[in-house]
This record gives sequence, C-alpha cells and structure tokens, in this order.
Amino acid sequence: MSMIAIPFAVDLDKVKSVFGSNDKELLENVRLTKKYSTYSDQMQDYSYDKALEDIISNSLNENVGHVYGYALIAICDYLGEHLLPMCDGFYYGDDWETAKEIIKKNGVTIDIERMFETRDVFPIPEIPDFPTINYFTKEEVEKIAMQMDKVEIDESKADMDNDDFDEIQEYLLNIRNCFKTAKEKNVELVTFMH
Repeated sequence: MSMIAIPFAVDLDKVKSVFGSNDKELLENVRLTKKYSTYSDQMQDYSYDKALEDIISNSLNENVGHVYGYALIAICDYLGEHLLPMCDGFYYGDDWETAKEIIKKNGVTIDIERMFETRDVFPIPEIPDFPTINYFTKEEVEKIAMQMDKVEIDESKADMDNDDFDEIQEYLLNIRNCFKTAKEKNVELVTFMH
C-alpha cells in the first residue's frame, strides 16, 4: 500500500471552531465537497454523515477517531483549499525521498517529512492507524516558502506533457507551490496521510 499525504491550506482556528458549533449550514456545504464524495462511501463501520454531525455537535464517539479524521478532510476541503487536486497529494517513496534531500541540501531547514507523521492537531479521539494528521504553523509555512524560492527547479521538466518529464522536479514544484499558496493565504498547511 502506498502512503499519500493530502495537503490543505486552511485556517486551523476555523476548523477547530466547527467542533460544537451546531452549524447545520456548514454541514450541508461540507456534503457538497469533492472530498465528501470521495470518502463518504468508504466508511463502513461508522457513518460518515454521523461523524460530521458528531463533530459539529461535539459529541464524539471514542471508538471512531479514524472516521473523524476522514471527516476532517472534507471539512478542510470546504474551509480551505486542497493544494494538489490534480494528483490528490504527495506519494511516499523514492522520488519523495530524493526531493526531500534536494530541498534539505538547498537550505530548507524544517523537515517536511512531518507530512507523513502524526501530531495532535484536532480535539478528536486517538487514531490508531490512519489517517495521520499534521500541520505546519504560519511561521513555518512562511519560512519554508521563502527557502523553497532558493531551490532550483526546472519547471519545464515538471510538466507531464514534456518528453523530459522528471517526477522529482514535479515534486519540488508542488512542494514550493503548496507552501507558497498557504503563505499567500496566511494560513496553516495541514496534511492528512493514509
């Protein structure tokens, strides 16, 4: 199974304010998102709609933290911006490792590997496996965005339609663009990995 980190530029405080908000309009809008349609049919042990309702009423079931994690993907899709809709996210593997090493050698001092690690981000029950959730603060986003500007990227090779397409250049470009977008929006960069 390949691991993928799905990045969002989203205001963490806005997402946290959903808990206990009883905002039925927000719930209806979340149901219209692409990520809702992606994950709502996949939850078999607990209803995706019930998970969303639990979050807005803040009456959480201790046994379904993972479903809340997936529900938060749809909430972030509504309240923020899914940064890599064309490919969903960053796939973990050799190309990711190479891109990560390149940016590290070129002066990016914050470890972007955190996209694939877990952190206590939202007030939900513990998730035993997937999705893992992590984030970069606004300050970290700004720093990474500035440092990524110094990384040399051949954008022509990052174009899939180019005969010289290079997946590592695509990763570098996507990393730069994700952090740049979050910086421009002055929000955190949140990732969900599964």
